[in-house]
Amino acid sequence: MCGEGLPLEPPSPSHPLGTTPLGEDALCALAAGLWTSLEVAAVSYLTSFALLTALHYLSFARKGVLAEALSDLLLSLPRLPLLVLLGVKVTLSPLLVGALVGALASSAGVKVIKEAAERLREQPFALASFASGASPGEAWRLHGPRNALELVSAYAGLSSAIAIYAEAAISALGLEDPSTPSLGRLAYLVLNTPGAALTEAGAAQLLASALSTVAVAEVVRRAWRLLRAF
Repeated sequence: MCGEGLPLEPPSPSHPLGTTPLGEDALCALAAGLWTSLEVAAVSYLTSFALLTALHYLSFARKGVLAEALSDLLLSLPRLPLLVLLGVKVTLSPLLVGALVGALASSAGVKVIKEAAERLREQPFALASFASGASPGEAWRLHGPRNALELVSAYAGLSSAIAIYAEAAISALGLEDPSTPSLGRLAYLVLNTPGAALTEAGAAQLLASALSTVAVAEVVRRAWRLLRAF
């Protein structure tokens, strides 16, 4: 729990970013939001990774109907409009936002992943596996993961960074439960409290919310890139 004081106390040694319109220590609330952003990024990454890996396998195995159905679904989903519509109809949780963004952002890699899988199937070592009696599933287990990992990880990493921005924006718009820790929650509280943005504490919290969102998204994006290098 974050320590409490009077609403919108100015920054001080005890409250470096002041207090929120609810009287919470803003720095503590920001730290809780950072953790939420990391959870959102992880869920988005895993969702995107799973969908694109499945697409790679289905394309390699020539499961034509299933591969086309999955790729068409990913390509046809509206992105921001769907999130906003869902937010109006139901209260979104950060983890649900992460999963949705992971699915929606996967559309960027559909064409590249499919083409990579189809090229892999025609490689001499893959053809040799088929000639030796390997099923499509067995051949993919031998050759698919190495071919898919870098591409799938790149798009999944991008989706995780996008998810951080999306979740913070949705929270700032008030489409999440305001009690849920989020980098966008500080902005929502300040912007929806008359006059709060004009106070020293409110201005500091708006700036901290925006800069923290950009920083954590960039750190996550670079972290996935470094992991791929290993």
